[in-house]
Amino acid sequence: MHARSGWLVATALWVIAGVGMCATLADTKIAFDSDAAGVGAPDVYVMDIDGQGVTRLTTQGGSEPDWSPDGDTMTLTIGTASNLDIAVMSADGSNLVNLTNAATADVSPAWSPDGSRIAFRSLRDGGQGEVYVMDADGANATNISNNGAEDGAPAWSPDGLLIAFVSWRTGNSEVFVVAPDGSGAQNLSNHAALDSEPSWRPDGSQVAFASDRVADTEIWIMDVDGANPLQLTDALGESWHPMWSPDGSQIVFRSTRDGNNE
Repeated sequence: MHARSGWLVATALWVIAGVGMCATLADTKIAFDSDAAGVGAPDVYVMDIDGQGVTRLTTQGGSEPDWSPDGDTMTLTIGTASNLDIAVMSADGSNLVNLTNAATADVSPAWSPDGSRIAFRSLRDGGQGEVYVMDADGANATNISNNGAEDGAPAWSPDGLLIAFVSWRTGNSEVFVVAPDGSGAQNLSNHAALDSEPSWRPDGSQVAFASDRVADTEIWIMDVDGANPLQLTDALGESWHPMWSPDGSQIVFRSTRDGNNE
């Protein structure tokens, strides 16, 4: 089983500089997106967890890579800003295949723990973002958030029974959970601040998230019922995009604390 994580580590401080918007970990490799080539759009890269061995996997654009649970493939977002799709490719960048072909934008793919389904955000229902779930081959895409407000950033619980996501249905950005069939949506963060980017602890006991409830955006954790919110970072600049290490002992995240995006 290959676990996923990425960015700056909160306790052991892995420093991964110059990467782009998203990163995921499979064993000893990190997949990430970056415009390191300077072409004005990101591509997908992999590197060792020490930042060495950087290899470019795509040359025609790609972002938001997410390793499959077995580590053999990864999903990614491809296309232009007006027409983005979810695709899947082998771990070495070969065999790229589109999974969605909507006329608008499908983004933020996230594998289910058993590798059978993929959650993603889509604008195909009237322009507002909704959370969808589809089979791993792209079939049977179903709207599970089904709300007039903006919904997105899906993240599966480790047992596959819940999907955390971000919703504006209360008038501001909150972290919700919902069953994969769309039932039982619940507001976990329930705060007047902007809460976003949920990430499940591997044992399923906590959710990390980004919040600006104390001025700058910082990394927080809370129990899976929303109780006991705890601020973890407190530095100049913004900190966001938290993801847990495979053993749950560390959280990796993006930060501008050093004056640039790392």
